Amino acid sequence: MTKKRIAWIDIGKGIGIILVVLIHTMSPVMADSVLMQRVCNTIYWMVMPLFLLLLGLVSGKLLKVNAGKAELLGKRAKRLMIPYLSWAVVYLIMKAVLKSYVRFEPAPLWTIIIGNNPAGQLWYLYIAFVLLSVTVLFVNEKNITLWSIVTMVASFLAPLIPAKLSLPGIGLQYSLFQVGFFFAGLYLASRQENIFSNRGVALICGILWCGYAIARMFGFDPWYLKFPSAVCITYAIIFWTAKLPSGKVSDALSYLGQNSMNVYVLHAPILLVGRVLIKPILGEMPWIYSVVMTVGAMAISLLLSQCIIKRVKLLRFLLLGESD
Repeated sequence: MTKKRIAWIDIGKGIGIILVVLIHTMSPVMADSVLMQRVCNTIYWMVMPLFLLLLGLVSGKLLKVNAGKAELLGKRAKRLMIPYLSWAVVYLIMKAVLKSYVRFEPAPLWTIIIGNNPAGQLWYLYIAFVLLSVTVLFVNEKNITLWSIVTMVASFLAPLIPAKLSLPGIGLQYSLFQVGFFFAGLYLASRQENIFSNRGVALICGILWCGYAIARMFGFDPWYLKFPSAVCITYAIIFWTAKLPSGKVSDALSYLGQNSMNVYVLHAPILLVGRVLIKPILGEMPWIYSVVMTVGAMAISLLLSQCIIKRVKLLRFLLLGESD
């Protein structure tokens, strides 16, 4: 049976995946631009909270699981961890071939078991699997309120963790920051129609976030504003995605959202190749480079997934975690 899709969730994921690819294209060329660094960092602190909240919102049924937990975890592992491990192998090979273009020294290979993938962007697959597994094993309708409160407090305080305090390749500050959004999404899954329908709240949230973003452009970035600003922008995006009228824009964003997994796992190696071929040409124009590479990486990801990977059963399973 085909899973029924929720249009505004797909649109939200479409917006999110555009921002994910954008920050990954900006990071190699922003060293000489303070403005680009601040823009990238502002997006960086909002985009994964959006994805984690959306993941929580569509995972509310997990709170009611009482039986078949092992089978359910197996399905989640296949969908998330098979691509996580397969792309690690692909990326290790690519990094060996293109080692002069690799920006970071590789961490010890064993760290892949704690979420440090050679394709560093794929940490989301790991944390999503961990959070979904914790939910299946320990969270239910009776204790979700407590889980939400505790994890949101942890997310609020996460920016206080020193950036240098980390596991090999894993920033504890940023990773912990995401957790509260997932559990908030779980808590709100059965309440979302009432919570995310207030136009006045959405306008206030949008205005507050814009004010915060402008302040960041001038270097004002106190730790205690990171969590509330991420809450504001996720609320505003979710509200307006549900209100977006039908048309080419909503259709395009919905299509991107439906294929966000494909773009997410494929864009990293495409960007690595792009740094070899395109950066020597457009590297002196970082904004243009970022736009060209963002559009190109998404287009090539969709083309490869639809025309090649999804047509070959083994590739579809290994690289996308999909099966018949």
